[in-house]
Amino acid sequence: MLKTRNPLLSYVIAGAVATVVVSVVVPVIATARRTTHGQTCASNLQRIGQAMQQYLSDYDQTFPPAYCATYEDAGNHYAAWDSLLDPYIGSGVAPESGWAYVDSWNATFVPETQNTKNKENKVPPDTVVRAPWHCPEDMADGVLSYGLNPMVSGAYKIFHNRGVDEKVVHAQEWQDSLRLSQVPDPASIVWAGDTNRLWDSKKKQYTAQVFPEWPRRTDLYLRQMTEAELRRWYRSFLSRDLTDYRDDCPYPLAWGCRAPAYRHSGTGSGTGSGGSKKIATMLFCDGHVRSFPAGTLQVENVFPDRGKSSSGTPEPAVSTPVPEYTLTPIQSKDVTSGMHAGGLNNRGDVAGGNYWDMIVWKDGVGRDLHWNPPSQGSGTSWGINDSGVIVSDVKLYVNGQFRLLGQMPGYSGVAARAINNRGQLVGRVFNDGASPTAGSSHAFLWQDGRFRDLGVPPGCVSTTAYAINDRGEVVGSAVTKDNRTHAFLWSKGVMRDLGTLPGGTLSIAYGINNKGQIVGDSDSGEGKGLIFHPVLWENGQPRDLGMPAGYRYCIAKAINDRGQVVCMTTDLDHVPLSPMLWDAQNGMRRLDTLCPFDSGWLLREAYGINARGQILCWGFHHTDMSLVLLTPK
Repeated sequence: MLKTRNPLLSYVIAGAVATVVVSVVVPVIATARRTTHGQTCASNLQRIGQAMQQYLSDYDQTFPPAYCATYEDAGNHYAAWDSLLDPYIGSGVAPESGWAYVDSWNATFVPETQNTKNKENKVPPDTVVRAPWHCPEDMADGVLSYGLNPMVSGAYKIFHNRGVDEKVVHAQEWQDSLRLSQVPDPASIVWAGDTNRLWDSKKKQYTAQVFPEWPRRTDLYLRQMTEAELRRWYRSFLSRDLTDYRDDCPYPLAWGCRAPAYRHSGTGSGTGSGGSKKIATMLFCDGHVRSFPAGTLQVENVFPDRGKSSSGTPEPAVSTPVPEYTLTPIQSKDVTSGMHAGGLNNRGDVAGGNYWDMIVWKDGVGRDLHWNPPSQGSGTSWGINDSGVIVSDVKLYVNGQFRLLGQMPGYSGVAARAINNRGQLVGRVFNDGASPTAGSSHAFLWQDGRFRDLGVPPGCVSTTAYAINDRGEVVGSAVTKDNRTHAFLWSKGVMRDLGTLPGGTLSIAYGINNKGQIVGDSDSGEGKGLIFHPVLWENGQPRDLGMPAGYRYCIAKAINDRGQVVCMTTDLDHVPLSPMLWDAQNGMRRLDTLCPFDSGWLLREAYGINARGQILCWGFHHTDMSLVLLTPK
């Protein structure tokens, strides 16, 4: 004890000294512990690298796939790269379930007392997580801490048809792993490394899962990009530290921000707290291990072709485009997500809804309309005119009140789809259970409480109306006697078949502007009627707006009076891709390339475009699906 004239002061001084010692020593110990953990992870990856070299030797110098998945009657079975390498390590990864089992992207270890499959995304109580698959700096209940570079290791999905032995390969997910000879500079290309955890937005916590790879080029958001765009995206992606991302992942990926994890302390230019540097440990294709400070991993360390296209020629530089639109989520106090249909008027007001909810969004504020289904139809909203009248299946919302449309004599059901600024609305009336070729559906026009049957074109038996302009002209589809659909125009009491593109047999009209320009889709005889092109009808003549390469559907959904057209698209596997915007000056452009690069939105469908050029879309924002309004800058 320090000797002073005041005993109390002695205790105060001693306490202060102890506090200083603790404040200095404890961080030093913590830093030393993290450094030790980082060394352990480096040792883990060195062991994995040795196993990788043995695997390459046994499998014709081909890198193991990130994962293989089989979908069949008994359930979904997955095997990933750790189960393929573990025989060379012997740490106990269950070979029959591999990296995951049923619906859990999670390594399964065989307990010493029993061989049970782990379905809980956790380490079983009687299981010891053995090196090298777990990093001590990772979550305690995590069992795999590392992910692969998907530009080197492939991925496979095999589907077994129910009751049939035939195997069907999902082409978009099938990607062969590279051979070592296909990696020109193995010492510069990363193969595996520290990878972050998946965030469970519902439970508001990290899961024990880690996806087996970083974002693959077949990801819903990435698969439509050119090679140059993909590199630009990856350059932005790698520049961010996403170790501790949560709901605010800036990239709209289907499986969350699986990315390099900067878990360890070390030297470099990272952005750690308290002066420490955050680093991630990486295993390269030649087997050596090196650490990277946050933000220093480069595209050149990920893409084996070192900046060249698949043809071997240098990929042209792609500058990051200046965003042309701002994005505004459409939501209300009680309804923040889940809306999947909506209408947009020329004032920028939006009507949105789903089965249970219905809202109107005006001047930046969403208001719940307190719809009470299911006795009076769903809350799905299809249109809103400039007076704020909303059409939704069997009802209108006008002057603060819901109004049922009633029924047309001879029909059991009604489905309204659009409304114009004169208060006229269109859709179809139908009889439940009857086939289209039996004349079960007729397009109608409703005004002031009265239905008008629009009939059918010659040679057709059923019709459905999808849009109406302010001149009262109606467009939609008609079903022929041989069950084919043709686009139609109804004007001044006369319904006319709009026909198809040359060589085609199918078409539908979805939109019409006040100039009489009509948009929709048509096949052209290719792909046995399974490939549909966007079409613009002017003066009764169809014009093909162009099919982007690699797409199966590109359907023109709406057109404004400026001639701007919005389209929905799918790839060859029917997976929805980014909506498109077409105009005569710029041609067809993807909407996602016209929006902020890191908006977090994954756009999936466009519902309409107004006179101001605003576009109403549906898509995913992180893990939530909802409506979003795109406004030109």
